[in-house]
Amino acid sequence: MALKAAERVSGMTREEIGERIGHDPRFLSLVTRVLHAAGMNGHDGTLKAMGVALGRAAADPGRVDEAELVLTVLSDLTEHHARVLLLLSADPPAISGTALVWTMHLLEVSADLPTRVVSLLVATLVARGLAEATTGFGGGNVYSITTLGRDVLAVLQEYVID
Repeated sequence: MALKAAERVSGMTREEIGERIGHDPRFLSLVTRVLHAAGMNGHDGTLKAMGVALGRAAADPGRVDEAELVLTVLSDLTEHHARVLLLLSADPPAISGTALVWTMHLLEVSADLPTRVVSLLVATLVARGLAEATTGFGGGNVYSITTLGRDVLAVLQEYVID
C-alpha cells in the first residue's frame, strides 16, 4: 500500500524507486521506517501517507530530511488521531452564539470516541508536535492545531481521508 502511494506521488515505477534507494543511502532509513510501520501500525491511512512522503522524496531527493520528519510523526498515528486532528483544524462549535475554543471536554463530545481514548489521542498529538495545549481563561487547557499538524493533516486529506 505504501509503495503504491509512493509510485503514484513520485510518478516513478517501483523499479525506479528501488534504483533511487540503491543510489542514495539516505533512503535506507526512510524505507526501513515504512517497513517497520507496515509491520507495527497496520493503519492503511498512515501507511498511504508514509508512502506519499517516500514518493515525494524519491521524486525530489532534496526532500529526504522532510520525509524523515514526516515519517517520524506519522509512525504511530491511527485514523482516530486523524479524526481528532481534523476536529482541531476546524472552528469549535458555538454554543448560544458564543464562539468557543477546543477544550478536552468539547473534543471528547465532538470526536464521538470514548472519553479516555480522546485524552490519549490528544496527548499523542501534543507529544508529536501536531497540537498544542495552552492555558486558557480560568486555568483550563485549550487545544489547537500547530503548523506541523496542518502540514500532516494536508498530507492525510490529500491522499487518505475520504
